[in-house]
Amino acid sequence: MIKQMVPFSLLVLLLVIGLSACGSMEDDAAENNQEEASQEEAITIYTSRDNDVDKEIFSMFTEETGVEVNVTSGSDDELIDQLENGNSPEADVYLSKDTTYLQQAQAEDALQAMETGSIPDQTPDEVRDEQMEWVGLTKNPRVIVYHTEEVDEKALSTYEALGEEAWQNRVVGGTIDNVYNQSFVASLITINGTESTHAWVEDIAGNFAGERMDSERDKVEAVAAGDGDVAIVNSQYVQSSDDQVGVFFPNQETSGTHVHVSGAAVLKASSNPSTASEFIRFLTSEQAQEKWTQENGEYPLHSDVEPEGMLQSWGEWEEQDLTLAKRSENHSEAIMLMEEAGWN
Repeated sequence: MIKQMVPFSLLVLLLVIGLSACGSMEDDAAENNQEEASQEEAITIYTSRDNDVDKEIFSMFTEETGVEVNVTSGSDDELIDQLENGNSPEADVYLSKDTTYLQQAQAEDALQAMETGSIPDQTPDEVRDEQMEWVGLTKNPRVIVYHTEEVDEKALSTYEALGEEAWQNRVVGGTIDNVYNQSFVASLITINGTESTHAWVEDIAGNFAGERMDSERDKVEAVAAGDGDVAIVNSQYVQSSDDQVGVFFPNQETSGTHVHVSGAAVLKASSNPSTASEFIRFLTSEQAQEKWTQENGEYPLHSDVEPEGMLQSWGEWEEQDLTLAKRSENHSEAIMLMEEAGWN
């Protein structure tokens, strides 16, 4: 029987090939682990709050934690539609201009509770969901801006008074599609009733000057340009550089000024709810709240953060004594009422 010997050089070659293959497999495994780690260190948010200050705050969170923030922007109606149709498999957090939409997402069972302790104690109970499925971030009062050369502030009193004949063709109006208008009218239904609010919408729509404007900022600029004498807008859209524009907080002797509250929630589709909760905690922290009030003109909800600059100069004011749930419960009815009463 003849034994065939394998040449030594061939053995060496086979050994080198084997080691190379093992090394390649280890490299592939390492790359896969790195990819998995990088995927874990990222969250995706849906947001209707598309502004530069928010993006800077997201970057602050990434710098502090190493977690990347991927952003999908759209209107609240568009984002809610995606959530309702199950088209948000990668989303972790929902940020909304108005907590009305967070409550709508909650009704669609699209949210999950944030982790215990994810929200600072300094955040008021009245802007937290009882089940901890959403929380408020900032608030913005709905003020009356007026042209200081055309309007004496003493002539201003309430939202309702802007429906009077004295304001015919003097009010810069917004559109039905604007969520701020919808939530505002919904609150009036809660306070004044459907019949009274319907009559008021008809009256103020008759006082609108020119075309309706969807942009809050455009309404402020229209008043500054003299295209109308007054407008109802969210205060954050008023700038200190606005010449000839005054700010008035209406209904101080009656029901109080209406307030919009922006907010955040962890989506049920999130595969990383712990990091999503950590992100929302960061948004409610002092450093994020300070940046919003200093650079975006929004009132903070963190009790240790004070309004600054222009907000501070406006002084104290009374807001509507309504829970967030009460403010939003007539939202759908408000839209139908505005359509019927000719808001547009």
